[in-house]
Amino acid sequence: MNFPLQTYDDRLNGACFTKPTSHCSSALKQIFGWLFLLLTLAQVSLAKAPSQTSTVASPDLQSLIDLYNSTNGPGWTNKTNWLSGDSPCNWYGIVCNPENDRVIALDLSANNLSGTLPTSLPQLSKLWVLNLGNNKLMGTIPANLGQLVNLRLLYLNDNQFTGTLPTSLSGLPELLLLDVDFNKLTGSIPSELSALGKIKQLALSHNQFTGSIPASLGQLANLQVLYLDNNKLTGSIPNELSSLSKLQLLSVAKNQLTGSIPASLSQLSQLLLIYLNNNKLTGSIPASLSNLTKLQYIYFNNNQLSGCLPPALSVFCGRVVDLSGNPSLPGGGDFAAFCSSGQGSCGGSARLAATSEKGIQVVVLGNPVLGSEVLVEVTGAEGQPLTFQLRDLSGKLINERIVGKASRIEKQGLEVSHVPMGLLLLQVMSPLQSKTIKVLKN
Repeated sequence: MNFPLQTYDDRLNGACFTKPTSHCSSALKQIFGWLFLLLTLAQVSLAKAPSQTSTVASPDLQSLIDLYNSTNGPGWTNKTNWLSGDSPCNWYGIVCNPENDRVIALDLSANNLSGTLPTSLPQLSKLWVLNLGNNKLMGTIPANLGQLVNLRLLYLNDNQFTGTLPTSLSGLPELLLLDVDFNKLTGSIPSELSALGKIKQLALSHNQFTGSIPASLGQLANLQVLYLDNNKLTGSIPNELSSLSKLQLLSVAKNQLTGSIPASLSQLSQLLLIYLNNNKLTGSIPASLSNLTKLQYIYFNNNQLSGCLPPALSVFCGRVVDLSGNPSLPGGGDFAAFCSSGQGSCGGSARLAATSEKGIQVVVLGNPVLGSEVLVEVTGAEGQPLTFQLRDLSGKLINERIVGKASRIEKQGLEVSHVPMGLLLLQVMSPLQSKTIKVLKN
């Protein structure tokens, strides 16, 4: 059967990377979440033949009937085949294991579910994927969801859940993704979540969580994406987060955090995006952050940061950096002036240019790519031959362009209209250098 996937909406646009809005956290989250969902479904489906109709009622049947009845099934947008027959394997949104007809994936996202979740959901004991996001569900999140020990992906985002986040969810040993964004959850973030040893994405943003960020989250050794923004969190940013060696995105924006930016964050060597904006952070910007060579997007705006700007930060010139709304920074946080003339530099007014990094510089104009082309701009290679190669994650060549003699600012477009959504790798090669950039095709 065709498994229904969540689609992106108009929140996913270039503005999320150049000027974050209240919805951009969710849009970026959908990018990572969609990739997790796609990869997991590839494992659970395995392109096997459809299961045969069983003459014995499925052990999953009653739990699904309970879900239908408690969430206003007659009012669902799509309820194809629901409540028909003794096997749910042909019901909308369900994937079964063809070897035993047990439900392994349930996706009823954006399907107009309302009401509360039944307590019988743990009877779906073989479930890998549970996606109930973008509905109108309310009440508390059932604590016994922690009994779904085979669960890999849990989406409860964009609903109206209240109460606290159950600590029992920390007992899901296989969980890769937990998304409860855009609800009305309260209380503190459970420190017990540190037990989720395999989790890669944790999305708790746009709720009403209070208290401090648990230092124990630094124990999540496989975490790649952490969304804690748009809550009511207080206290400082824990130094322990610097132990998240695989972290690519950190968002704690729009809370009430205080204290300084930990210099220890410079240990997050895989970090691509960091959102600390709209808090009450004080002190200077650590020069050691310049060690984050992969960092492309920096949002420290609307805090109470002060002091001069370390010259080492010039490595970020030409990338997306927003320090505005910090009155005690030079020029109120005018990073463009720092890059063009050295204004506010701790080392004086020596000129710091966007070309301060040696060698060729490669910029994708619009990432994620929303149109039919990947637009690339290369500087620092004037007069040299250049090769542009675009590949998917399996290494398959999608497009290639060879330029015999590059201009001072070389611009090229690589066609991707035929390419499905997902991550691509762009490699630009000169005789002496090679640069590779991740590109997201939307």
